[in-house]
Amino acid sequence: MEKMTEKNPFAAVIDAVVELAYRAGESISYHYAKPAPAVIKRKADGSLVTEADQASEAMILFGLENLTPDIPIVAEEQASFGRWPDITNATYWCVDPLDGTREFLNKTGEFCVCIGGIAQGQAVFGVLHAPIMGLTFAGVAGVGARSGAWRIDRTAPYQFTKTPLRPRPLPANPSDRIALVSRSHHEGAKLEQFLRDRQVGGRRAVGSAIKFGLVAAGLGDITARMSGLAVWDVAAGHAILAAAGGRVSDHQGGRLNYDNPRERTREFVAWGQ
Repeated sequence: MEKMTEKNPFAAVIDAVVELAYRAGESISYHYAKPAPAVIKRKADGSLVTEADQASEAMILFGLENLTPDIPIVAEEQASFGRWPDITNATYWCVDPLDGTREFLNKTGEFCVCIGGIAQGQAVFGVLHAPIMGLTFAGVAGVGARSGAWRIDRTAPYQFTKTPLRPRPLPANPSDRIALVSRSHHEGAKLEQFLRDRQVGGRRAVGSAIKFGLVAAGLGDITARMSGLAVWDVAAGHAILAAAGGRVSDHQGGRLNYDNPRERTREFVAWGQ
């Protein structure tokens, strides 16, 4: 697990952030259940945004601003309008209010809320909540009793049970090794060659960043992307998998850097073990 030399500034509010992710998920689920198609817009970069993305982000921003008024927030929809906070110390919240918008529109249910925490340019806190799949994962990197990664089940508002996450040992037989690949973003021969070179024989298509949580839970061995992503696509899942004992790096094994959220991340590979 990636360690920090200073106290994790996000650890104290983990339960409140998990609850906030659940509430954002309830808002998304309301829009998901509508019989009419969601209102769709296309942003300058060509990606899609719906009323569910916007409602979820507004709820998360309000919650985080009240929880931690001194920590700036980098959020996907705000950034699409050119609204970037000052993050001179490279410590900030990193929010994707609805990761997997295509899965939302295609009604696969494989989308999630991503709330990450960056400190000293490292991904040190993450919550992933997939309301339709009924999956919630959280992770806190650092030292002390609050460190670790868990599957979260909500028993009542603000009440949770936490089951520790641990990636499974890598199977000896390559055909038993499972790569979780994107359902909507097909990267073709380049990704296939990358996985063959690492002797990973199995494939399972899953939408959104929830793949990080599934690898942390031992339900897959690797997930990777060959093209660059925004920090909010990766940070929360990175923190969870690292806190569970896995590893996230670029394709050469180098550290992913979150110092500048305006830059898209390098392509990544995330291993359970």
